Amino acid sequence: MTKDIDAEKVDAVSVVVMALSREYILRANRPDGKDNPKLVKAYYRKMFIDWQLAIQGVIKEIESI
Repeated sequence: MTKDIDAEKVDAVSVVVMALSREYILRANRPDGKDNPKLVKAYYRKMFIDWQLAIQGVIKEIESI
């Protein structure tokens, strides 16, 4: 079956994906406490959890299209 796809929704999702990409690239390059491995590890764990939640939101948006 074919489904009519709303181009505006697709554009909105692509903008969100690009913004997330930029945000997480910038965050990955600037860890806090680079002299303390425990802080760096906690920073990247938090960033990964945040990334997973953001991707889940994008997937839900894509499924709704």
